[in-house]
Order: sequence, then structure tokens, then C-alpha cells
Amino acid sequence: MKHYDETTKNLLALACVDDLTNKKKRMLLQEVGDPASFCGHKDKLKRILGDEHSAQFFELIESIDSVFDKMERQDVTFVTYLDDDYPDKLRGIDDMPIGLFAKGDLKALDGVC
Repeated sequence: MKHYDETTKNLLALACVDDLTNKKKRMLLQEVGDPASFCGHKDKLKRILGDEHSAQFFELIESIDSVFDKMERQDVTFVTYLDDDYPDKLRGIDDMPIGLFAKGDLKALDGVC
């Protein structure tokens, strides 16, 4: 299994929280700053995301390695807004996703639709 840093793990968990808007995800990032430090800011997560979403985030963190294992078995990659492979065209929009699930050639993400 490939090793993932805390930033990628936390962003994947945040991306997997059900029905959580990009706006709330961005608010959390603005408030906390470094995604790697999410787990050290439980009160902020709860205040911004709400009880249900913050609880789901922490449940996902506990099992995040199994999520990555499943993705690897299915040849799925998670690309965060911090990665070089993240499409430049998405960086320019206000409501850009914090991450993308991709399968195949990541260079196609910058292609024309």
C-alpha cells in the first residue's frame, strides 16, 4: 500500500463526508489553515461542519487506510487542490472541489471537455 500524508488523508475524509457542501469545506480550510491539523481542531470542525458531519469525518479518519486500499484495488486516485495534478481550470473557480477522484490518465483532467 502506498503511504499517504496527513493532509491527503484528512482531505479524503472531508471529501467523503455525505452531503457536505464545498462552501463548508472551504470555511473549514480558511479557519484551520493546514488540513493536516484538522484532528487537533475538533471544536472548530464541530462548529463549522455540525455534529453529524464532524462525527462522520472522525469515523472516516479511523478507517481512512481501508478507503485508500479500496481505491488502489480499483485503480482510483485522489487528487487534492494542493497537488500538481489538480486541473488548473478548476483552481480558478470560487467553488472548486477540494479533491477529485480520478481513474486513468490524470493529464486528461486538464483537457477540453
